[in-house]
Amino acid sequence: MTDGSLLLSTGMETPLRTRGLQHLRQRIEEELGRQPGSGVLVDNTSPGLARLRNTPGLALKEKQKELMVKHEQIRQNSDKLNVGGGVTLWPNMNQMRLSRKEIIVLIITCFLLMGLTGWLFLFLHGETFRRMWRLTALLKDFTKSHPIRNTGVQFDLKSSVIVWHSNFRQLLDGIDKSLNVTRPSLGYQVYVASYLAGLGVLVYFLIDNMFSKSKLSPGRIKKWVCFLVVVAQWTVMLSFMFVSAHKVEAAVVENVHQISEKMGEFVEHDLDLTTLSAVVQYWRGRCLPPTAPGVIHVLGLVPVQDVAVYLQYYSLPVLTVLLTPVVRLCLALRTVYSPVDRS
Repeated sequence: MTDGSLLLSTGMETPLRTRGLQHLRQRIEEELGRQPGSGVLVDNTSPGLARLRNTPGLALKEKQKELMVKHEQIRQNSDKLNVGGGVTLWPNMNQMRLSRKEIIVLIITCFLLMGLTGWLFLFLHGETFRRMWRLTALLKDFTKSHPIRNTGVQFDLKSSVIVWHSNFRQLLDGIDKSLNVTRPSLGYQVYVASYLAGLGVLVYFLIDNMFSKSKLSPGRIKKWVCFLVVVAQWTVMLSFMFVSAHKVEAAVVENVHQISEKMGEFVEHDLDLTTLSAVVQYWRGRCLPPTAPGVIHVLGLVPVQDVAVYLQYYSLPVLTVLLTPVVRLCLALRTVYSPVDRS
């Protein structure tokens, strides 16, 4: 090939090669988002993604921990949300329920609260319990230890009746001084008012939980279950104290009935029963209803025997009011924590 033909072919190929390179360059610039001739790259990345790319790893972890803490706070206090609570807002999120560890801790806490409440009650009223038990034992054995003898001698009968009367009167005077409170102290009044207020608040919130399952957040459940355990344990201890007082009252009445039976036995004998009849009439009027004011009074106001009569008539409504919210709350918790059918 001659030099002329070489120059001719080179001259023809150079413009074609130049146009091809320019076209390829233009396509590459368009793909890369570069405007021809501007010299500036256009970033089509979204602002959120750009901030995420520029976020350091440590700061991202701190943000994640903060979000986890906030989520846990919402989980524990979801009953305070205006949208209706945690259970109905997130029904499929198991994280919004009490975990197995939290349930175990709650059970242990309840047992500890029961023990602490029982210890506190015995610390405050243990001496009263022991006094009532001792008086009950004395009253049960009183007639045996102070028998009314029938030897056929009028003097022996009269003297045994007088001894029984005087000792029984001393015993009941001791009961009245040790167990009856005529004027409760201010601290005792505050204690009773606090218990009644706590009982009322518990019933109110149990009824509120009964009709609002959406408020059964973990924090609310733990709070009110513990409160329920404390009030229930205190109520049970008060019930034991009332039963002990009622046993003392029943033992007093039983002794009066026993001396009345003695009078029926001695009628068959040729004895003067004037003293025995006077003693029987005195104690029947003092200790037996309807004329008796009662031996032990609650807070110095209501006799124990009247409380027992009221409970016989109103125990069912009272138990219904106290136990229905508890049962309904347990059923609501069973509904919330029952396994979900995923089929």
